[in-house]
Amino acid sequence: MIQSLRVLFVTSAILAILAMTSFPLTVFAHDTVSAPPPGEIIIIPGTATLNASLDRAVRASFRNAAAVFTLHPYYTVTGLQQNRGWYFISMAGLDTPPSRNQRWSLEDGQAWMGLVLAMRNATGIWPSAVEGTPAFSALLDKVPPTVLSASAKLSIDPARRRGALPDIYRFPWQAGASMMYGMKGIHEGGFAILGTYKAVDLLSDGDISAGHAPNSLLAAAPGAINYVCDDGVSVAIRIGDLLYVHLMRNPKLTVGYSFASGEEIGRMRTGWFNSVCGYADQAQNWFHVHWAFPAGDTFQAGGWTLDLRDQLWHRGTETRGIYEWLTADSPRWHAEYFSDADLSARCNEGDEEAIFLFKQWDSAGDRAAPPENCAQAERFSARFSRPASFPGGNYTFHVEHRGGVRLKIDDQPVIGAWDGGSDGITATLALSGMHDVTIEFVKTTDSPLVNVWWYGPGALTPLASAGASVPAIQGWRAEYFGNRDLWGQPVVVLNQDGPINHDWGLHSPGYGLPKEDFSARYTRLAEFKCGRYRFNVHADDGARIRVGDRLVLDAWREQVADFQLFIDLPGGNLPVLVEYFQRGQNAALAVDWQRVAGSSCAEIRLK
Repeated sequence: MIQSLRVLFVTSAILAILAMTSFPLTVFAHDTVSAPPPGEIIIIPGTATLNASLDRAVRASFRNAAAVFTLHPYYTVTGLQQNRGWYFISMAGLDTPPSRNQRWSLEDGQAWMGLVLAMRNATGIWPSAVEGTPAFSALLDKVPPTVLSASAKLSIDPARRRGALPDIYRFPWQAGASMMYGMKGIHEGGFAILGTYKAVDLLSDGDISAGHAPNSLLAAAPGAINYVCDDGVSVAIRIGDLLYVHLMRNPKLTVGYSFASGEEIGRMRTGWFNSVCGYADQAQNWFHVHWAFPAGDTFQAGGWTLDLRDQLWHRGTETRGIYEWLTADSPRWHAEYFSDADLSARCNEGDEEAIFLFKQWDSAGDRAAPPENCAQAERFSARFSRPASFPGGNYTFHVEHRGGVRLKIDDQPVIGAWDGGSDGITATLALSGMHDVTIEFVKTTDSPLVNVWWYGPGALTPLASAGASVPAIQGWRAEYFGNRDLWGQPVVVLNQDGPINHDWGLHSPGYGLPKEDFSARYTRLAEFKCGRYRFNVHADDGARIRVGDRLVLDAWREQVADFQLFIDLPGGNLPVLVEYFQRGQNAALAVDWQRVAGSSCAEIRLK
């Protein structure tokens, strides 16, 4: 009977779940679209219509882009939005027009996808630029923070996006639930702006009683939407380098909207539908996401590795193939606290969702002790453990501690400093598959702290690869720490362009950092003409700024505050240092400056 039910289920799935993403193509006759002359393009009907000014701006931007990449003869608008005089035009390029009685789509004949950015200025001129060109990066820098945050710009500009450290992808559905690997296996993603894309279909009927995923698509990594296809029926978006197709419309699905890892993007369309931004032939209550990614030998997500050669998902000795279900694991630590120093008198336990471990307690105040029911604040111990997936390779574990600490892999000692101390310790070992990671900690000093993270395939890359030198003028070297004291080694080092303008809200900066109790240091050389400068600062929480040898701002405290500071500076290139810490709840930091008056260089001396 069980075998019969299994056969019936699989048979029904095959018949009902033809939820494969092949995109039919808006009807227009082939003989109405002739090949354009060299250097010109034809804009065919799309999901939105451009007015005359925008049409001219778009055509000009593509002509200017011809020096950077090869143009396609045909383009169509897949999404259009406007915000305070700025226009974000999502477009697709085709090498050949659709033939009679066909419609364009994101896949069939489509060779390029990306953004055109345009603005309407007071003189009636429309500066515009195509994604992937230097002009695009320069124009994007001019978009005010009220329209796009600095973190959104990082995700929108491919030149900056490629320079960021790789994300750790999770599966885009609820932890603990499963989705089915679709019958087409690995197939064409239809998107080529960053190279050939491949895709998989992941399906569910929403039966949570069977452990299947509910209809809620989640972001696989932090980032902002940088491309949209919206035809009113189905919506496709790109976040970072990942494509998510078959969403229902909602207010979040706009260019520049930022997501934290695991945050809900929206619901997926169920049943049968037919649209230029994606279609599906699936049972009424089924839904699926066409999930596309830049092609390579492998793709890693959710602790699994998809091998593009055998089309199987691998995790250690486990494999999953077509019609099999993949469970989204949660990076959840099991935390145990003890009211003594030897891990024996357990007083509290629970689960905490995090990729890496960052713990910091005050020497006084509300975080001086472990959780409730653990009364002895002067001497306590704790154990944190979770299974973690290692796709295979050499992994370097880094432990920062103020107090005693032990790190174990599968109960085998890797790092030990149980007598206490204040230090950073690293150890490297070869791992593959699932392994249990355990951290044991004992308080031996005031302000105890324990931070643990690791580098390797599928995790963060070594700090050295991010560059250790201060970037050139106009660039920041950004260092992020998993504590609020700028203590020890930074978890991640990045080179960032443009002004400091971060609004993290209740989210983490990413890269496995905590949502609370993190800090950052930004350094750069900046070119100043001699004169008086106004520095504008918004900080939630603490901030310090130093220009040259002068301390411009010292507000290292919990706060939500705006500062306007004036300083006389000599001409030349001066080092600028900005430091920040976040204590709890919302997190934000914005720093910029303007020259407000000239002065004689001889009159100004930095003390």
